[in-house]
Amino acid sequence: MSKPWLNPGKWHVSPVNFDKEVKADFEYPPNKRVFVDDSTIRNILNLPGRPILPTEDFVDLARNLDALGVEGIALNGHFGQFSPLTEKGLQIAKAIAKEGLKSKLILEAYSGVVHPTKWKEELDQAVNTGAEVVELYLCPPVALGRGADEHTRYSEADVNRFHEAIQYVEDRGVLVSAGIQDTQWVDLYYVVELLNEFIGQHKVSRILFADSNGCVGPEAMRYAMKKIRSGLQKETPISVHIHNDYGLASASTIAAVTGGATYIDVSINGIGDKSGHASLGEAVMALEVLHGVNTGIRLEKLSAMCRLVEEKSGILSEPYKFMTGKDAFAFEDEEHVIHIMENDIQTSYLVRSIDPEVVGQKRKVVWGVTTLGSDEALKKKLSMMGLKYTANDVERIIEIMRQRLDKLKKYPFWLTDSQVEEICKDTIRSG
Repeated sequence: MSKPWLNPGKWHVSPVNFDKEVKADFEYPPNKRVFVDDSTIRNILNLPGRPILPTEDFVDLARNLDALGVEGIALNGHFGQFSPLTEKGLQIAKAIAKEGLKSKLILEAYSGVVHPTKWKEELDQAVNTGAEVVELYLCPPVALGRGADEHTRYSEADVNRFHEAIQYVEDRGVLVSAGIQDTQWVDLYYVVELLNEFIGQHKVSRILFADSNGCVGPEAMRYAMKKIRSGLQKETPISVHIHNDYGLASASTIAAVTGGATYIDVSINGIGDKSGHASLGEAVMALEVLHGVNTGIRLEKLSAMCRLVEEKSGILSEPYKFMTGKDAFAFEDEEHVIHIMENDIQTSYLVRSIDPEVVGQKRKVVWGVTTLGSDEALKKKLSMMGLKYTANDVERIIEIMRQRLDKLKKYPFWLTDSQVEEICKDTIRSG
């Protein structure tokens, strides 16, 4: 693409994003291809006050995530960090596995550092669900009631048991993703040392970097990825899992890719415990549009997927949520409304850099205070409806609209296009 910032009919963003100096420090993964693992189901199960959903609802979510194009569907076999595997979690995993989806089923388990007497039993349960990938984390001492900082070191016994756990799963013919829980607290040189042990002695399919407190900023995340990637003894894909404690999870996820991460672990609507998780929609759209990275996601299905998660979880996103909010492409300003009625799409790029159909949305005209700055938009509407009108008709319609708007007590403070059409027809019909 000669102008990657311009995709006619789809988006038009700033060319500065692709300036050589801007990208000089970036080290994208091979072929600028990123794989998206989704943790929506895992995160719903971990939410405080989580909804009590039947297994079939989780299976329905999995089917739709598969249709969206995610590489993997991640979930826990347990509820709550460091708790044992539960029958409910295992039941959901088994039900999803039976669907035979293209997306890989990823099940998070622990290595036995926290449950040293039951680790083989737990890993057997995880493998027996039909999961294609088991995530194993070397858990920090804080999980055992001890403090952790950049000087933290794991005992030889803990590390050896972790090696045993990796080998135990691999011997069962299941892929392993291995990493250090809450990587953000551990010295990077020590992280690289441990990761080299894992990939040097086992067939680890990818390594994991988990910032479960969202406290690694975007610039630091890019640095960490480059440091880890350059320090690995053999090329191994890196996966990142980042929480949103500082509102930077999506930004840090994107930065991780510019540092070489190949897998991103995200969730629909950024749903997740604590302050949430990196948003799939935000991360994917930024990577695709602002970086020219291929994520394999079917972008036109994004908005419908967001609505489905809202429906299942009962947790609503803000209506103006980036690209996928139900009102993200609502237009009220008089000038914008006129352009849309005239189908002047090119001009509408001035207020939205992307065509809504790219993410499965449509432009929506609404009528509020800013639409009624003059009578031009209303006249245009009446003409398009094929209605003959007088100056007095226009005045009466505007007055009725203002009265309706004044009665509104909560968001949204507007009239829909269909409501305005009814007002127009009724007013002119009544003479």
